[in-house]
Amino acid sequence: MKIALALLIFGIVIISGCNQKVNNKDVNTNYYMKLQFKTSDNINIVGNYYDADSDKNVILLHRLNVDKSSWDDFPLELRKNGFNVLAIDLRGHGQSDLNWNNFGAKEFNDITKDVEAAATFMNSRHEGTFFIIGESVGANTALNYALKNKASKIVLLSPGLDYRGIKTDASSLNTDILFVVSKDDAYSYESVQKLYRQSKGKKELKVYDSAGHGAQMFVEKDLSSFIVDWLNK
Repeated sequence: MKIALALLIFGIVIISGCNQKVNNKDVNTNYYMKLQFKTSDNINIVGNYYDADSDKNVILLHRLNVDKSSWDDFPLELRKNGFNVLAIDLRGHGQSDLNWNNFGAKEFNDITKDVEAAATFMNSRHEGTFFIIGESVGANTALNYALKNKASKIVLLSPGLDYRGIKTDASSLNTDILFVVSKDDAYSYESVQKLYRQSKGKKELKVYDSAGHGAQMFVEKDLSSFIVDWLNK
């Protein structure tokens, strides 16, 4: 009853599930709930929700010009390890409203409203710890969200000092933070050195030599388990 009321209040619409009916606790399946919800500025956001019936919650924010599918099997890996996961199409991407090609700096910075709406949904399902994992523009957005809102920890894959007007400064961040970057991603690698020095709280840095940008770094087979272990510390 409480969950149903929360879904009604926040205007969340379940679009579809998967092809077969399964128990949410069966972590070996590909089960997810496809859903849609509105942001505070009335933008429709579409996401895939993987329910682990847990008090650990993760929101995934993808990079520019891809969609929630850029995470590949990572949401399933998180769910298998006991995390509820919401992977969203950022505004202007995938099945969500708008077209990022028409965005200026303001519209890109408004992506934080997508995170606010996603967090509202997560809190309506399961209270507990709250993590954000972002790649590239999604990483910048995760950091800027955490500067003003509660997050237990954030994981930033290939953040930059300025992506499409989404500027970052970690000097006043109080949230635990994990930076992941590859040396062959020159701009992000240089940006991370500065962001890491700025960070005053608990922080960790994971560096690869040649793994690419953002979620492309999951080509490194240890990355998924490294992130899971770090979130569980």
